[in-house]
Amino acid sequence: MLIVYAQFINLLNPPSFWPNSLVRGRDCVQITRVKYPTYQDRIVLVEFPGFGGEFKSDRNVLETISDWLRKTYQRGVKLSGIVYLHRIIDHSMAGLPLKNLQMFKALCGDAAMDRVFIVSTMWQKVRPEVGVAREHELRSRFWVSLIRKKAMVTRLGRDSPAEAWSIIEHFIRMKGERKPMLIQEQLVEPNLSVHSTTASNLLYNMHRRDAHAQLEECDDCSPMESLNQEYQRIEPEEANWRKISCERSALEQRARAVGFVLNAAGLLVTLLSGNYPPYIA
Repeated sequence: MLIVYAQFINLLNPPSFWPNSLVRGRDCVQITRVKYPTYQDRIVLVEFPGFGGEFKSDRNVLETISDWLRKTYQRGVKLSGIVYLHRIIDHSMAGLPLKNLQMFKALCGDAAMDRVFIVSTMWQKVRPEVGVAREHELRSRFWVSLIRKKAMVTRLGRDSPAEAWSIIEHFIRMKGERKPMLIQEQLVEPNLSVHSTTASNLLYNMHRRDAHAQLEECDDCSPMESLNQEYQRIEPEEANWRKISCERSALEQRARAVGFVLNAAGLLVTLLSGNYPPYIA
């Protein structure tokens, strides 16, 4: 199972074949199965919604991603690899590109970074010398921490299916243990709620920073009035989100406890009746 982006999926599985994929849309997790030409198994490609989109708030996007990753990890499924795309036509890493990169690092963590491919795209839309200069800056400034943790960097120079399949082939040939993402470990093993994860804390700090930046740019009202207005807008939403996350975690803990009691009761009844099941979930 691989985490990729829609542009990458389109190269492997053209839009004319989308009826074979599940739940395509911009605000949900999208799952597509593709057939590898010389591989007899089907490859599962997963696309996550991005942050800073038009259809869902960043908090909702984080909840969507976290919920899917938590359930997948609880079923014992680990990712084969992650493809992170970056458009080489982007002039700078300010704003949304930088935000998505920071959130990606917070979601992935260091342990799973050796199964990450950072792939630059749209090379045919920039002059070669411009693209090379931007790539050098990205490697030396913005991607350096990922590369040090063994993330791999490559290009989709022509945005061709052959190039995309070569990345898939690399993941297929990879040896070693598949490692969970940081947010999966935090949600399942310490059983943290979403709002207590590294990614959530980073997102909250980003929003607070943006609020202060908007405050400094405000000329129509006093600083204190601007600050009060911004926090009145942000704090109720944040508090409600945290409350819902806490209630959800409590319900999940109760559900697991009830499931354990039911399993134990089922085992007791089975033993009394002399029937021994081969496996008890």
